[in-house]
Amino acid sequence: MSIPEVTPGAPKSPYAQQLAAKRARPTVVKVPEPPKDPKQRRTRAVKIASVIAGVSMVAVLGFGALQFLRFRALAVVDNGQTVTDALSLDKNSKRTPDPSRFLKPGDGRFSIAILGKGGTGHPGGGLTDSLQILSLDPLSNQATLASVPRDLYVAAQGTRMKINSVYQAAEQKKAGTGGAAIRETLEQVTGAEIHGFVLIDFEGVVDVVNALGGITVNVPEAITDLSYPAPNQIDYAPFRIKAGVQTLNGETALKYARSRKTTSDFDRSARQQLIIQAVRDKALSAGVITNPKKLSDLTTALGKHFQTDLATSLWLSVIKAYGDTEQNTTSAVLDHSLELGLLTSTNDPTAGYILTPKAGFGRYEAINTWYAKQAPDPLIAREAASVTLQPAGATTAGQLEALAQRLEAYGFKVVRSTEKSPDTTTTIRGGNQAQVSRNYLASILGIPAKGDNGPLTISFVAPKGAATATPKPSPSPSSTP
Repeated sequence: MSIPEVTPGAPKSPYAQQLAAKRARPTVVKVPEPPKDPKQRRTRAVKIASVIAGVSMVAVLGFGALQFLRFRALAVVDNGQTVTDALSLDKNSKRTPDPSRFLKPGDGRFSIAILGKGGTGHPGGGLTDSLQILSLDPLSNQATLASVPRDLYVAAQGTRMKINSVYQAAEQKKAGTGGAAIRETLEQVTGAEIHGFVLIDFEGVVDVVNALGGITVNVPEAITDLSYPAPNQIDYAPFRIKAGVQTLNGETALKYARSRKTTSDFDRSARQQLIIQAVRDKALSAGVITNPKKLSDLTTALGKHFQTDLATSLWLSVIKAYGDTEQNTTSAVLDHSLELGLLTSTNDPTAGYILTPKAGFGRYEAINTWYAKQAPDPLIAREAASVTLQPAGATTAGQLEALAQRLEAYGFKVVRSTEKSPDTTTTIRGGNQAQVSRNYLASILGIPAKGDNGPLTISFVAPKGAATATPKPSPSPSSTP
């Protein structure tokens, strides 16, 4: 079992700065078409169809494992909430159509899990070694790409396993259940709704990029990987790429996304995000994403290379929303760096190298908060409700501050009060004018809210062992209004 060549506290990824910056739309650069293979003779229209289908999946690149099942469509998620809720939000209206449909932070976005597998003939073919989450904010036309490490140790299928095994384990128990299993697991890790999933294999990656005429990527750091596997999976086919703006064909894009022997799994995830965005940008500049008829008629061109649980009509809405984000895409990598401070690594006697939350196995609160920062729910900002937070019971100033900082990470405006509440249990009051924000607070705290027409107020009784934070200094008398 391979262990990523990275240690805690490793230098910051060379990709971090580029991923945080807005990239200019690349110009259309054509590359020589790959040699024609008799078994892949298809019309140009079908090649374009492959591009459209792959681009539609946003997540197309650099993913690994298992040959995909046939297309299936699900229009409703397990809890009965229709997956079109977030995409149907009106940018020009301050009113949410049905606040009862938005119950927890992240429901105001539309998110899909992007899973990558190598396909038949590749070692570890049943493992989703690449896991990305594409989250769309339809109110501000923004998107977030966040990666989850394949070695994250999770509870699934009645046991413990690496997260890259969840899909395969569920499929082995019952065909067709892998997508729901991985979505449920990712929801626990991120604390946000995952509305659907897509999978793509290596051959699909190559087809998509070649049919686009290549993609343009600004490579942050040169790579020399002498251990890149040859097609026969026995020998090596050394891979090299220079730093700087590069035009990649399908084969090179796949290698760039897969290579890791001289870097790390986390850097590889960052490179995959660069490629995903490059595919989106190239498709936009070529006018591919904006042609609904092609998207609808030709999605099946990559049928053997991908699977999704999104209905075709919904998929068209997802593609349009992603196309509308253009330059407004941010990227994040969940890693075990000391700087991020969320994960720790160890070796398990059975699973080998694993990553677990620093707070303990299955404790995702801090990761939930981190993800909320990366993909903030736009309905919180739109309601712009202030939340008054006051101590109750034996709650200390440090415990109250810890909760205040957590709520601020989600995007709430928090007013800290020193006036002690007589409540003996944590209570949420008010908020009839900000019902979604009230729903979200109830979800975060795990309690029902007592709605009324007053301002949103939380009386907080800290549980035993609750985290503390250093209280913010009170304003001096001279600065008090």
